[in-house]
Amino acid sequence: MGVAKDLIKLFCYQKKKNKLLFNKNTLLISQNAIYANEKEIFDIFKKNRLDTYNVPKNFDKKNKIKSWFGSKKDKNVNANYLMTLLGSSKTQCCDISPYENPDFLLDLNKPVKKSLYNNFNNIVDPGTLEHLFNIPQALDNYSKMLKKNGYLVISTTCSNLIDHGFYSFSPTLFFDYFECNGFKIIKCYLKEYSPYLFELNSSIYEYMDRGPEIPFISNKAVEVIVFAQKLKD
Repeated sequence: MGVAKDLIKLFCYQKKKNKLLFNKNTLLISQNAIYANEKEIFDIFKKNRLDTYNVPKNFDKKNKIKSWFGSKKDKNVNANYLMTLLGSSKTQCCDISPYENPDFLLDLNKPVKKSLYNNFNNIVDPGTLEHLFNIPQALDNYSKMLKKNGYLVISTTCSNLIDHGFYSFSPTLFFDYFECNGFKIIKCYLKEYSPYLFELNSSIYEYMDRGPEIPFISNKAVEVIVFAQKLKD
């Protein structure tokens, strides 16, 4: 699970169009790796002509991915810091395992407690969904945890990633599911990228709407990225 530079660029692009996106209380699904250091992130904001939000003094920016400790990537920032720059006043991270010190443990394969209903203004999942077995329950959990008018961002596998997770997803799943459950799809993208070197540039295509089957032939991995807003409880 992680956020590459191209996804940070999309975050900035959507933030410019909608100032309420990423504001207030944000839930990160899993302890996400950020494939950029602080300077690289500020450069992305600058190129997108987007101001960063103020960050409290002595804010913890340090990488939280244990496998990166002591490596070059250990200089990268954490996801909490990125969300704060984008406008989140509070960011929490949930995970099924305590390994990378999430704020709280949560098994999304099972129904979430009612105490988590309508709790978050934003839910950001940049790569967990395909690793969950019970997809209908996971999507239902996201819907219930999100506040009315809140935003859900999902980035997950679409094709060419055999055995990366349990599933690969067609964009039509998200259009059909969310439109039937009180959401509006704001934007959907397909990303063509190297599954081995996340730092390399990728190609991003806007997915306009459902239609006939379309062959997408590529020697790279393909990801689907969805921005949705909850309009009804």
